[in-house]
Amino acid sequence: MNHQEDEYSNGAATPRKIVLGRHPAVFVCVIQCIVYIYITGSGWLGFSDNTGGGYNLLFAVLWAAMAFGIYKYSRACAVMALVLYFIDQLAVELFPPGRSFNVAWLAGTTIWLLCFCHGIIACWMRRKHKVIGIDDSTYINKRTRTLYIVVLVLFHSSCLGLKQAQKHTRNILWQAFYQSVMEDKSKIPLPIKIDNNTSLTDIYFDQHTLIVEHHVRQTKLAELPMALYYAHAKKLYSRYCANDVASSLDLKMIVRFAQGYETRDLSFTPKDCQF
Repeated sequence: MNHQEDEYSNGAATPRKIVLGRHPAVFVCVIQCIVYIYITGSGWLGFSDNTGGGYNLLFAVLWAAMAFGIYKYSRACAVMALVLYFIDQLAVELFPPGRSFNVAWLAGTTIWLLCFCHGIIACWMRRKHKVIGIDDSTYINKRTRTLYIVVLVLFHSSCLGLKQAQKHTRNILWQAFYQSVMEDKSKIPLPIKIDNNTSLTDIYFDQHTLIVEHHVRQTKLAELPMALYYAHAKKLYSRYCANDVASSLDLKMIVRFAQGYETRDLSFTPKDCQF
């Protein structure tokens, strides 16, 4: 007699559909645990720039506990696994720039949520079968679909709500940032000589991109040693890294070198704050 047929409660074996129903949820919990173990290990070994080692390790332990609990038909663990996944995914939206639309993420999330819903229904049916002796396993797919629709609506509504709230907050921050930059510009006696070959001539915005323009006098742009000017350009962007302005606004800055109608650009994003 195999393990699946040897699970007894009140003298009756747990229905096969209930036994199998918990497996998808256990599987995704194990996958989540492995992912966080990998992220934690990569950070500790210096293979990545991830600094949330304690946070990632905590999530790895929690996912392992959820997997074990669901395997033992714990209803609390089944529900908590779904809540933990909500927190895990929605937390990304709290930090600018949030998550851009991604078909792979959408497909993965859709499957993951279905697996969690299957686990919740299986654990509840196991409890009902154990305590009351009623076998509702023939309805497991129908009830899973009903719960899944509710969870899917709640999840994506929450994502959309957080995106809209973040967009509103960022617009307010952008207005304040724009005014601050323009005020600073009005106090600077442009152009400013950088060296014998270049001068900083203008600071302006193109959509949500800050552009710092320089004029090159002598050297042809094609021959301009951009590596030498990178340190100067990085220093201009770094001032926005120190107070988290770059990350909170998802600020892109272009340091432009112009000569007539020709230009050469050095671009910076919040990722450059890490270096």
